Formats: sequence, C-alpha cells, structure tokens
Amino acid sequence: MNESEIIRKIDDLIARTNLLLDFFEEGENAYGIRSDYLKDPELFPALSAQLFNFFDSFSDVLYPKNRYLDKAAYYLNIAPKNLTSTDIKTVIQILKALKYDIINGYLERYSAYVTAGVFNDFIKISKRLCENENGLLPAASLSTAVLEDSLRRIASNNNIPVEEADTLGSLNQKCYGVRAYQKNHLQLINGWAAIRNDADHGHFDLFEGQPYAKKDIELMISGIEQFLASYLK
Repeated sequence: MNESEIIRKIDDLIARTNLLLDFFEEGENAYGIRSDYLKDPELFPALSAQLFNFFDSFSDVLYPKNRYLDKAAYYLNIAPKNLTSTDIKTVIQILKALKYDIINGYLERYSAYVTAGVFNDFIKISKRLCENENGLLPAASLSTAVLEDSLRRIASNNNIPVEEADTLGSLNQKCYGVRAYQKNHLQLINGWAAIRNDADHGHFDLFEGQPYAKKDIELMISGIEQFLASYLK
C-alpha cells in the first residue's frame, strides 16, 4: 500500500471502530462494576483481528518495537464482555496518532534512520575486512551489497519501478535517469559495480594487488559511505 491507501485504510478503521460506540449502554460489567458495556459482544472480535493485523503490518518500519501495536494490544485483547466505550475511544486515538505520524513523515524518517544505522554497521565490517589483504574480496562484496540495497530504497523513494532481477548497474541507470543524484555518482557507481561483479564471481586473483589493491577497496568503501550519508536520509 502507498501512503494514500494507508490513510484511507486508517480512516475506514476509525469509522468502523467509532460505530461500536453506538452499541454501548449503561450497566454493570462482568465484575459487577457500574459502567457501560457492549450490548452485542460478537461485534468486536472480527474488528479486533483486523485492527491487530493492521497495526502489525507496520512492524517492518517500527524498530525495535511497534509501539502502536503495543499500546493497542491491551485494549484489543480485552474480552468483549468487559469492553467499555473508553477502551474503544482509546483505540481510535491510537489510530489517529498513527495517521498523524504517517502524514508528517515521522515513520519514514525513523525507518530511514534505522536503516542507515544498520548499513553503517556493515560499512564498519567492510572496513575491518580491509585490514587483512585476504579480506578485500569479501569487503568489496559486502559494501557493494549495501550500496545495491540503498539504490533500491532510493528508487522506491523516487517512485522508480524496480524488478527483483535489477542489478547494481541497472539500478544506477534507473536512479540517475530521474536525476536522483549527480552524474559524478553515476560514474562512480558504474566503477563500483564492475568491482562488485568481479567479487561476486569469485575472481580472487583480481584482489591480489592488480587491478584492485587495498587502497582501491578502501577508497570505494569510503565513497559508498559518503554516498549513503548524502542520499540515504
């Protein structure tokens, strides 16, 4: 789902959840406490399941925990016979909070922040691999894998269609095609793609000083790091 579809889904869930408020009346709950209660308990379970599934669908962009799901879960797990209108109103407010954060870009920024942090860890590993001459090939492979994934994200952010079969080279052409970055990066990434191709095809002899020396792989990793800092935001 794109953002507009997600917003429409939230609005639909808010409207449907809000309708439950018409089915509460004053009385005693299961514990004999004076409160309001849902006249038809069978109305809640199906909606509760749909709400659970919707909140859970954001788990891949909410790290380390889906706080919206955490907050909503308490109320969605209440037995229908113990449910009050206040519980329903709280779920509606959580949906509205999620909608607000999506519209204002907070989830996207947080997801990008976490992704950048993970990529930074892989770049650090690549740098450590370069400390050993025998680690140049895996360092090249790992750092350019990070680069490929970042290009897929850049493409997505620019509404560029991406196929599973797209390579680092084809992604580079697609992203530059909409001027997602400058021409100098197009040329740099083409060079890095050539190194990636040699690394992934196990050409170990090419990483023994000619044509790829330790300083060449270190410069590439540094360049990828700078690229991520500039465009993966």
